[in-house]
Amino acid sequence: MRNKLLAAAALGAALLVSACGGNAYRIDGTVEDPSLEGTVVYKVARFSITDLIADPTQQMPMDSTFITDGKYAFSGEVSEPDYCTLYIGKDAGGAPAAHATVVLEPGAKIAVVTGVDRKTRVSGTPSNDLVQENETAGETLRDRFLALREQYAAGTLSTEESARIETEMDEIRQQMEDLDFQFVKENINNPAAWEKLYNAAVMAGSLEKQKELIAGAEGRTKELKDYQTIVGRIERLEKTAVGQPFVDISLEDPDGNPMHLSDYAGKGKCILVDFWASWCGPCKAEMPNVVALYKAYKDKDFDIVSVSLDSHKDRWVKAIEEWGMPWHHMSDLKGWDCAGAALYAVTAIPHTVLLGPDGTILARNLTGDDLRAKLEELLP
Repeated sequence: MRNKLLAAAALGAALLVSACGGNAYRIDGTVEDPSLEGTVVYKVARFSITDLIADPTQQMPMDSTFITDGKYAFSGEVSEPDYCTLYIGKDAGGAPAAHATVVLEPGAKIAVVTGVDRKTRVSGTPSNDLVQENETAGETLRDRFLALREQYAAGTLSTEESARIETEMDEIRQQMEDLDFQFVKENINNPAAWEKLYNAAVMAGSLEKQKELIAGAEGRTKELKDYQTIVGRIERLEKTAVGQPFVDISLEDPDGNPMHLSDYAGKGKCILVDFWASWCGPCKAEMPNVVALYKAYKDKDFDIVSVSLDSHKDRWVKAIEEWGMPWHHMSDLKGWDCAGAALYAVTAIPHTVLLGPDGTILARNLTGDDLRAKLEELLP
């Protein structure tokens, strides 16, 4: 009997080890800001940013706990490395006071420390050290950017000082984008980089840069929905690159009538396809330039077809009238899910596509003086 009990105990222990399989991980958090005592910490599992953009109301898979005596903890199991995001505490407005990307690995013991400055440090495994290295490099840039933005917003600067700060902010923004691009590119197959994969591709901008970003992807990375979305966008960008024939867009005009880009494109005029929305501040700022170009060139074989990423017809129609846009308009009123924007892989607005008289794509995303110069070259 005793031997049977020992055998049963041994079997039970073996099953327990098998169940964990060395796959258990633990996150131990420390919060040094006493004002966050008792607030909640959410652990959000890896999810597709693509899905979240498509449906912001969807529930993200998460776990939660509370900060008690400046501490919190999470534990679980993973069979292979993955990542999660921690949203730590709440600020006065109810938004997370801090957040951190944490790589979950079998057997990992991970430390997450949020200081009184609400900056968070993650450590415990080489992948988490990698995440922290990237975050630390970005902190200096972000702190400088925020300081400049506050100085700019004060409204006490001279015109020269404002221009200098705008230039410096643009330079810092580019440095932050370059930092994340290089981080993702060099670590494309490490979950440490997956959270930033989608945004790095969007901010990369050009077709060549996006291809460069994901060139080294293999294995599980290629199974990520965000990766597949990037590949699909690259394919659409190739189809709508400069030198390619235009891809037709079929939506509806403000009266609900079917309308096609091919009704105007490829019929002897230069056509500017303008992607915009009534809720888009930069679009509103740029529109006087577009209106001026239309007035200057409408009698020189030039026309405009605007594709709206609006969701509300009344706001769309009102903006057309108030912004003075006397040309052709189309939309499916699906916001960022606009079928026309998807065909041209538009990820930010305003965005323009300039078509030649035969419908060939001559330029993409020209605005302001650059667009005027191109039209002067084409339509002297």
